[in-house]
Amino acid sequence: EVRRLTWDEVRADRWVIQQHKTAKKTRKPRVIYLTPAMQRLMAFLRKRSASSTVFVNTRGTQWTINAIRLAIGRIREKAGLPDDVCAYMCRHTFGTRAVMNGLNSSEVAELLGHTSTDMVDRVYVHLADQVHHLQRAVVRATCPLTTPPADGRHQDEQMPSQWKAG
Repeated sequence: EVRRLTWDEVRADRWVIQQHKTAKKTRKPRVIYLTPAMQRLMAFLRKRSASSTVFVNTRGTQWTINAIRLAIGRIREKAGLPDDVCAYMCRHTFGTRAVMNGLNSSEVAELLGHTSTDMVDRVYVHLADQVHHLQRAVVRATCPLTTPPADGRHQDEQMPSQWKAG
């Protein structure tokens, strides 16, 4: 989608992509909202662009899929990342972080361009639930007992003196 993005589809705070993977099914444009940093990048690129396509190579032509794969491969190699790292992982990371940061399934589905929350619930929410569960589990596993003692004394009062805080 993005490699074919044209300046006609760029707004100040979003991309409105007409030709996208699910256009025939949804009959709606794909809207991608931009962060402030991406808004600044778009303004910078627009000022120096003579092409109708947003992302162009050094010859001023649209990137091919193969050229993008090769560029990502070089970046991956220079960064010392595993061979299975690909551009799609950015999308997956975005979805995961969105859920981990408290966005609900509907918000994440909309931001990812899904027509329902099924995929988000199946992949991202499940992952976030697992991480939250494990974070709580490690806290529970390393915390002192939480059941109050029968004699009513506070837990610190029962600890040996060498274990008590300062």
